[in-house]
Amino acid sequence: MAPLPLLRSDRLPYRPYCTDDLSIGLTIRSQQEALQRLYIQPNGPAHRWRMVYDVDNEMAASAWMGETSEPNWVAVNRDNGHAHIGFELLVPVVTSNAGLLRPLRYAAAIEAAYTDKLGADRGYTGLICKNPLNDYWDVIRGPSEAYTLDQLAEHVPNINRWRKPSKIINTSLGRNCQMFEWLRQWAYRHINKTNWQSYDSWYYACLQQADQLNTFDAPLPLTEIRATVRSVAQWVWKRLRGNQQVYIDRTHTREIQAERGRRSGQARRKSSLTEQKPWLELGISRATWYRRRQSETRT
Repeated sequence: MAPLPLLRSDRLPYRPYCTDDLSIGLTIRSQQEALQRLYIQPNGPAHRWRMVYDVDNEMAASAWMGETSEPNWVAVNRDNGHAHIGFELLVPVVTSNAGLLRPLRYAAAIEAAYTDKLGADRGYTGLICKNPLNDYWDVIRGPSEAYTLDQLAEHVPNINRWRKPSKIINTSLGRNCQMFEWLRQWAYRHINKTNWQSYDSWYYACLQQADQLNTFDAPLPLTEIRATVRSVAQWVWKRLRGNQQVYIDRTHTREIQAERGRRSGQARRKSSLTEQKPWLELGISRATWYRRRQSETRT
């Protein structure tokens, strides 16, 4: 595989946010101009081509060692050692309604786990990052090949426990997941409760609702909210307006629901203690293992 150039043009927003001074705010510029600035928008609102973490301590450059995959790049502030750590993705995570929710949740679980392993800022939104192509930063380059989500997850063997909303909601992708879930559920309920005069009136109702739902400790940027609103509003408007019962009847038959329940049960059993049987590795009975576990819990 050919080496992947950092911040390749087709993996950046068409007109990224950028700045040389965060205190004076962000501006929108062409890619060519934005790539000259100290800070740049690493991902567009609908596609996550790279996962970036904000680590604010003097040992940030080595925070990944023994904890995560080796980052593709680390942009370090020479004055205090703080850094942005970037992992390039081979295939982008689609954060709009055009993508599937399962890979988004998977990526959010990985992001939550890596955030904890790196000691990164949970409130970091990922909207802007240190530009690794700017000589102002001390840039450490890692592997030139991009990662798949499965490759990143190899360093999180217990990835299933990170899929819980309570875990992922404190990260950027997790907040995207939660916003998407909240907004689509609201949209399903309200598309046919009001006689919307036009798509624009429906879109602005969704936008207003998303703004009210954006109550996270670190609120999502307006650009990401708009992308989620646009995708949810368009999908619901085209498919459910006046046809919601038809859609429910088609996708929630007894057979489909039974198959979903069967798959859900298989997934739960696969990760259960009954299937894993940890007492066999210790050479003890199941009852003894549970008694010891109960005793340790009390202690």
